[in-house]
Amino acid sequence: MTGLRLKMKTRRRSQILNVAHELFQGNGYTRTSLAQIAEQADVSVGTIYTYFGSKGAIYYELTRPMLLELSAKADRVIQASPEDPIEAMLSLFDALRLTKDWQNLNLLKGFDPSQPEQDKYLDRTQREGHELVLSKVHALLLRLRDAGHLRPKLNLEDATFLLGR
Repeated sequence: MTGLRLKMKTRRRSQILNVAHELFQGNGYTRTSLAQIAEQADVSVGTIYTYFGSKGAIYYELTRPMLLELSAKADRVIQASPEDPIEAMLSLFDALRLTKDWQNLNLLKGFDPSQPEQDKYLDRTQREGHELVLSKVHALLLRLRDAGHLRPKLNLEDATFLLGR
């Protein structure tokens, strides 16, 4: 692929993501259609399918950087966690709190529970977010236990499950 063609594809992909982000913020995920995204991005719906495959895949692409940011914030808390287990856990939960940008995507604004979403990327986004929380809770508990701030025989899997629900 030539350099110019690659630049054009990259620019088109970014345009689709930027428009989708704006529409998700304004209308919510469920009230935003691929046709609306295509019209405002000045591409065809077929082009969107070529680049992403579904509206859920676009949402997934928009949330990936946010999950990485949450992970990095949580890692910083885990590395410098307070000795008190409750304070440490509260600090971790603050770090894992959804960012304003994530909240602004309004995933569920206008969501109709009687119409289950069929897009695997929404499930994937939710699953990866949940797994991120569980892995960070587990890492913090392990650090606290190894530092002698928790009972040595504490079952970390059970504690992680209970705290991560």
